[in-house]
Amino acid sequence: MDVIEVGKRRDLDQLKVSETAYGSLLLKATEHDYELYPHQVEAIRHIDAGKSVVLSVPTAAGKTVVAYHAIIRAISSGGKAMYVAPLRALASEKYRELRVLRDHGVRVGMSIGDHEVDTETLKKMRVLVCTSEKADSIMRHDPDFIRDFQVVVTDETHLLGDPGRGPILEMFLTSARVINPDLQLVSLSATISNREEIGKWLGAEMVVSDFRPVPMRYGILNGKKLVYDNEEVEEYRGNEIASIVKKHCDEGGQVLIFRGSRKKAEDAALDLAESLDFGHGTSAKSDAEEVDRHEEILDSIIRKGIAFHHAGLSSDRREKIEEGFRNGKIKVIAATPTLASGVNLPARAVIVRDITRFSSGYSDYLPVSEVRQMLGRAGRPSFDRIGYGIIFASSENGLRAARNYIESEPEPIESGLGSPPKVRFCVLGLVSMGLVKDRESLAEFFGKTLYSKQKGSDRIAAMADSALDFLMENEFVQFRNGEYRATRFGEASSNLYIDPVTALKIREYLESGSHSEERALITTAMTPDMPKLYYTKDEAVMYEGFLESAGFEVEDEESLGAAKIAMVLRDWISEKGIREISEKYNVGHGDIQARATVAEWIMFSMSRLAAILRPELSADLDLLSLRVKGGVGSEVLALTALRGIGRVRARRLYRSGYTTILSIANAQDRDISAIAGFSSKLSGDIIAQARRISGAGK
Repeated sequence: MDVIEVGKRRDLDQLKVSETAYGSLLLKATEHDYELYPHQVEAIRHIDAGKSVVLSVPTAAGKTVVAYHAIIRAISSGGKAMYVAPLRALASEKYRELRVLRDHGVRVGMSIGDHEVDTETLKKMRVLVCTSEKADSIMRHDPDFIRDFQVVVTDETHLLGDPGRGPILEMFLTSARVINPDLQLVSLSATISNREEIGKWLGAEMVVSDFRPVPMRYGILNGKKLVYDNEEVEEYRGNEIASIVKKHCDEGGQVLIFRGSRKKAEDAALDLAESLDFGHGTSAKSDAEEVDRHEEILDSIIRKGIAFHHAGLSSDRREKIEEGFRNGKIKVIAATPTLASGVNLPARAVIVRDITRFSSGYSDYLPVSEVRQMLGRAGRPSFDRIGYGIIFASSENGLRAARNYIESEPEPIESGLGSPPKVRFCVLGLVSMGLVKDRESLAEFFGKTLYSKQKGSDRIAAMADSALDFLMENEFVQFRNGEYRATRFGEASSNLYIDPVTALKIREYLESGSHSEERALITTAMTPDMPKLYYTKDEAVMYEGFLESAGFEVEDEESLGAAKIAMVLRDWISEKGIREISEKYNVGHGDIQARATVAEWIMFSMSRLAAILRPELSADLDLLSLRVKGGVGSEVLALTALRGIGRVRARRLYRSGYTTILSIANAQDRDISAIAGFSSKLSGDIIAQARRISGAGK
């Protein structure tokens, strides 16, 4: 395939910003590959003509180069650019790369997690990186915010079809185009089959290619035979997975193995570690002070260059594994499929070991798009000449499914917006922003969504009407002077970015007249925004008792699941150890982290709504929110403000007599370093921080 050398960009417009900045970004985007391929050149020409673009190409085919060109072009002409990613990890990765622009006088910012939205600070950024949820939330706070942007890049745009993240991205794109009709969109996507439909909806030029810088070979592993491209056969003795892994790693490659569950991912890694040792002596230990069973198992095998990766691990531990894989110290990762839609982590060979998933009482084959997303990780640019995508098939039906994954196009992207909870959430945001003021403008707005284009405008308009009625009945919205407006309660709920039903449960709690730590935690766990935890029948009695002791009735199975979450959170803020909580409730470190993060957000929302409905409770709920964030008791909370001090070290400081920031500021290095878990460096660092905060020593 023809290429154009970046250094000779004679056919591209000269940019006003530094060539060094442009080159630096391209280096990061292409991993030191200075070539532009025809699909990149075509996309860039459309961008330079001011057109929106949907770039649909395989994984690792150079989409990021196009995105960075659009960003450079925008800021070079005095405009601003936004990069929207589906996940925090991916947003953080792009932010780290785009920070090179700071060296050339460009203000680059990131907004991915804070509950409070400081739009005035964000407006000062020339380049802003955020998640789709954060982008939508920012726009709710200040609809005019998007008017300042010349270009918005959306990464992983095929996730429009994801039932969880898709509706948020769809609403953000629809709202952004309504508010700023001149906005240029650059949508990056894996290969999608209904690309023309998506391009038409976005008013964008389609650029499509099946080109990959690293060509792919697809293989099907059935029994001991691995058949590539229906012709070349490799036969193995013994453990065929281990043999494939050893072959590629011995040749300098790396391997990703995708398994269908956490346990299977762990078992696969342990199985490999019994017979293989790549001897890199690495570690995935993070700065976290506590570990659970999963992380102890991981530590026992990772020195062999083998690891597993799943949501049960802490976020720090997962990041360390990803870092170790990127720098080549970890040669093999056995992971659950969530890794495939996360950060950029290519490997020479990808083995999809499980192609079915058990759900709703039965097992079914995975979608083509999901398997192709996993296989797309095969082939490391600048390292591999060929990528190997291997599917394991254990039966005749499995063989047919494997061939279908290789030969078929991914399923069409279908809007996930058409569910009452999603529509209800979106309608509240639209009324709060002032984008819709009557039922006609409401129908007109939803007529511009992807759902309307695919399913018909009447269907979504009826759901929007019903949602508006719900919001009126529950006092989120009122009709005055001929138009719909958000009430104070409704506007606060919209800005807090919580489901209206979550807001109702919070209001019911605040108006109940009964407040306690346990009741607040249970209410938080019962909201629809809280991800669920499953429980066994043997656990049910414990959760029933907890609910009844807090004054709640056992209404259904969901209430027992909420009780489990509330008990996990109670033990978390009581400073029970991670291992103790993990074993008591059969959850992972990552599960505890994830629920604590959401609980902190809901508790924060509860404190803000309390300021409207029951001001006397606001301070108590604020404190509880901070305790949930840190997993600590109130007496040591202030100590966790010091960088490097988590729940365990904070308690050790407290027990050693350092109960305030000022007492630490007045300490000597040798006194702090004598406490378990405190190195001389950490001691000096926290004392310096404490002195800055308290003003001691000035």
